[in-house]
Amino acid sequence: MRVGLWRESGSQPRDPAGRGLRSERSSRPFTLLEVVLAMVVLVVGVLAVMRLFPVGLDSERDAVGHTLAAQTAESLLQFYVLNLKNPAGNGANWTGLGLVLPTAKPGAGEPADWAVWDKVGNLTLWRSAGTPGFARIEQSIPGTDANDFFATCRVWRDAVVSWRFENGHWTEYPVPPADALGLNLEVSWPATIPRERRRAALYRIEVFRPE
Repeated sequence: MRVGLWRESGSQPRDPAGRGLRSERSSRPFTLLEVVLAMVVLVVGVLAVMRLFPVGLDSERDAVGHTLAAQTAESLLQFYVLNLKNPAGNGANWTGLGLVLPTAKPGAGEPADWAVWDKVGNLTLWRSAGTPGFARIEQSIPGTDANDFFATCRVWRDAVVSWRFENGHWTEYPVPPADALGLNLEVSWPATIPRERRRAALYRIEVFRPE
């Protein structure tokens, strides 16, 4: 069986004597050049559409990652806030959990002595037993060994600054660390790949010691 592409051309023939003739239209096949050009246009269109898929997937992955990173940061920072302000122990957590944090962001090396710190539902929090300022958070998928999000967190403190208007200008007054702490948090994910290849986001919160 032969299959060909054809197109119609020409006009309806007329009888010089005015008698009606059966309507016919002549037809001829598409040339090879026309077929090749049509195929080129089709292939270019398909390739252009396919190039959009990786861009869309990368954008979606980044959006989901940043959303989960923000949720992770909120969970960890609120964990610090609640424990730092815990009245039990007469403020012992302020020293043992807050003042023990480094005053600069921890370096590139990451500890290996991870221990479970807390677990709520499908969210597990680890911390380094011997290196303050390091934590990890995993959001697991219930009923499986997989996870939705696995990040390493670096936590460090700095001064909380207040301002006063004196003598016609504003003056900066750092609040003593015994009274207030600025907690900085870097979340980098996924924790299973080298740090230089991870996505990262920074967050900060200020905590004031209760009276």
